Amino acid sequence: MENIVIERLLKVLKGKVSVQEVENLLEKPKYEYLGDIAFPCFMLAKQFRKVANGKKYII
Repeated sequence: MENIVIERLLKVLKGKVSVQEVENLLEKPKYEYLGDIAFPCFMLAKQFRKVANGKKYII
């Protein structure tokens, strides 16, 4: 399942982030009810100079 998430993130990010960066950022949420995989968006917000407003998207 992690490979599917990585593929979709790379597709959405259109090559602006490397595979290695995505793999390093993926993490398991602290609580099981939060899902299976988490991807923190704050690094992307800084890189793209946009505000991370806490919206959640399902990819």
